[in-house]
Amino acid sequence: MSRNLVTEAKMKNKKVIIKDINLPLTRLHYAKCGSGPPLIIVPATMSYISAWTGLIQFMSQKFTTYFFELPGYGSTPFKENFSSELIAKTVKTFADKLEIKNFSIMGFSFGGILTLKAVDYLKDRVDKVILLSPCVSKRAIQFSRRRLIIARLIVLSFKNNFIRESVFKFIHNKRFGKHFVLFIRKLGKIEETIPIEKILIKMPKYTLDVLAYQANEVLNFEISNLNVPFNNDCCFVMSVNDPILNFNKTEKIIRKNFKSCFVHKFYYPYHQMPENPTVDWLNNEYGELLKYF
Repeated sequence: MSRNLVTEAKMKNKKVIIKDINLPLTRLHYAKCGSGPPLIIVPATMSYISAWTGLIQFMSQKFTTYFFELPGYGSTPFKENFSSELIAKTVKTFADKLEIKNFSIMGFSFGGILTLKAVDYLKDRVDKVILLSPCVSKRAIQFSRRRLIIARLIVLSFKNNFIRESVFKFIHNKRFGKHFVLFIRKLGKIEETIPIEKILIKMPKYTLDVLAYQANEVLNFEISNLNVPFNNDCCFVMSVNDPILNFNKTEKIIRKNFKSCFVHKFYYPYHQMPENPTVDWLNNEYGELLKYF
């Protein structure tokens, strides 16, 4: 079936409807599920609907839930360079096109930056803000000074078209590609169970460009550069054992910059769930969170 046609997947009596919608900046590929007040889930880096179906259905128990794939991943790329400001505008035009006046918004990891930029841009149109293990400041990144320097040098080098072309070819080289992926996995502390090899090998060149711009934002973002504090209620969910982001620093920043903050801690030793979560697993582990909403 064509991507342009509506497809439906049924699980736990919750239909996930997948569509495309034309917006001024992109043709957005998105999923819709559930009923209730609207919630827009802003994706993290390298996030596709297929990997987040469980979360979409989990949140659809309380919300009409929308999840979209980022321009340059599953949606058509922006004509100009990727930026979180363009995502904020995309969230607005997406809500406008669907005639959604007010909505809640959720973001995980890099999606935390995108969520904060959208809240800053949309202001009173946003009801609740839900942040899952979010990037909210470069100061919360748990990298050594040496690792940060290497990461920044790599991101800086990606501004060169020749280097981006070379890296793209390197990834697709059977002899050297595995070594490059292993280096990226170790540098970014990416869980072994996350198949970045398969993701990178299927990634078109323009998506690699988007990934470079996203990495640059992660390494330089500060919430203090926005119009804070926000006059929104925030739900903050994160593991105290997150290997990439410091829980205490992240919590302190969020509490300082939101009107009110509900905090839920967990204790898993990873940043991203090592396997795509099912609705049953999410209900068992985080079902109590739905009471907050």
